[in-house]
Amino acid sequence: MNRFRMALILTIGGFAAKGAAVIAYRLFRLSILLRVLTTYDPLGVRFAEATLPLFFDLRGIAPPAAALAVYEFLLVFAFSAQCFILGLAISEVRRLFARHLGSPPPVLG
Repeated sequence: MNRFRMALILTIGGFAAKGAAVIAYRLFRLSILLRVLTTYDPLGVRFAEATLPLFFDLRGIAPPAAALAVYEFLLVFAFSAQCFILGLAISEVRRLFARHLGSPPPVLG
């Protein structure tokens, strides 16, 4: 479990941060918030755009009513997945450096 601790902490933090930003955008409709949600997370936007057609038929004139909510959820999910991968990478780098230096890996918590 110690190996995944950093990854889980970053995942929960990323999910909470991106989720709070999406909720704030839904409530206040600030254009700057939309720009932050999409510009600074291009991988999440690409993931959401690529997977949204798996859930809805988007060939009509207008997208279905629930498509926006699913798109926002996919944005949050993609960002939390990126945070999980980043946490795994940080844990592995810390473990490799600790082994390289001859000291035991640090125990968090």
